[in-house]
Parts: sequence; C-alpha cells; structure tokens
Amino acid sequence: MTISTILENFKNNEIELRLFKDKPQLANELKLSNIENYVPYLELYDLYNISSSSDNIRIMIGYYLALLQTSMQIEGKKIKFPNILIFDEPRQQNLDGVDFVNLLRIIERLDFESCQMILTTYNIVDRKSIEKYICHEMKSSDDYLLKPI
Repeated sequence: MTISTILENFKNNEIELRLFKDKPQLANELKLSNIENYVPYLELYDLYNISSSSDNIRIMIGYYLALLQTSMQIEGKKIKFPNILIFDEPRQQNLDGVDFVNLLRIIERLDFESCQMILTTYNIVDRKSIEKYICHEMKSSDDYLLKPI
C-alpha cells in the first residue's frame, strides 16, 4: 500500500509539473525500484536524461513531494519522513514559470498543520506568488538569518 501510494502521488505530481510535455503517456509507465531505495525509473527510457535540463528538478520535486504527501495520507505513519521539505530556489534549476505555478498549486493543497515547507526564491515575481505564506525572510544580503516578518 505505501509504495503504491507514493507511486500514485509521484505520477500525479509529474503530470502536474509537466515532466513529459511531449509524451504525457509516459507518466503511466513510471515505476519505483524496490531494489534501489525506491528510486523512480522508466523501463524503456533513461528517466534522468529524457528531454530537458529542467526534467531532473521536476523528478526530484515530484518525488519528494510524493513522499511528503504519502506520509501525511497514511494512517499510523508507516513511512519514515519528517513531514518537512526544503526546496532551495527551484527556479534556479531551470524550472520555468508555468511549472513553478503548478508546484505552488500542489503545495497549496497540503495540510499545513501536518507539515512544513521551506521554499526559497529570490525572484520578485515568484515571491509575490507565495507572499501570503511567507512568515520568515532574510532581511539583508549581509545577514543570512531568517527573521520573522
């Protein structure tokens, strides 16, 4: 049950993050390796070199979000996951604006009473997209400590 839930969440995240823009049917072929710590893979393609440089960030974001989603969904916490995710500026890794908005949509559906998400961004447009959730920020480039707003 746990692995199938992770996989289902992962597939849904990858569809929403548009991992397979040119071949959306590939999302249905995603699998998790039970030999190699449940890493995602495709049988007929190299998942990590499938099309663009931003694909790897989509894979990582979708996978770790799936772990968080699953840990929140499964009764009795059968999955060891701390219910915290830190994404250090996903846009820096070529995640385009459309997919950043899709990422925000996925994040907004999370139960914030059960998890914590730390998302760093320095783009003023991106900051405005998440402003209602910001509770701490770095006040200056000389002081790297996060301060309450």
